[in-house]
Amino acid sequence: MGYRAGNEAVLLGIGSEIRGVFSQDFYGYALDEHPMMRTVHNYDDMDLISTISGTNWPEFWVAFAGTPYHIPVIVGCTAVSASQYYAFLQTNQMAGLLGGLKGAAEYERLIDRRSLAINGMAAQLVVHLFLVGLIVLGNAAYFIDLWRKKRRRQ
Repeated sequence: MGYRAGNEAVLLGIGSEIRGVFSQDFYGYALDEHPMMRTVHNYDDMDLISTISGTNWPEFWVAFAGTPYHIPVIVGCTAVSASQYYAFLQTNQMAGLLGGLKGAAEYERLIDRRSLAINGMAAQLVVHLFLVGLIVLGNAAYFIDLWRKKRRRQ
């Protein structure tokens, strides 16, 4: 749909009539030009909310749509954000959580369909090992330098 400022106001507006908030999509087409949207007017016409976000928007979806209208909310988010949503998942305020590349790879394995996420895990592993190696190397250099300075003073 595109971005609209005013998180709470946008979500509350969708509860009344989605066209009051989004008269057209991101590309300028009226919502009724999309067959899927012809019968969708508010949350009563929705069976599921799916949000993919690197921000705190999933919390707004739960608070202003999922909980009051009893609509399951499923979330895809960055790995660093996933931990803040476990409480929502454990209390059934979210119906599902896909946390980062690891979560996407787990989902691919679950549906037995290898794709970008599973393949991306190998690349992520190599990068993480490289970073750990750099940290070890940096620490070793620091302690060697410290040891040399100490020997010079003696």
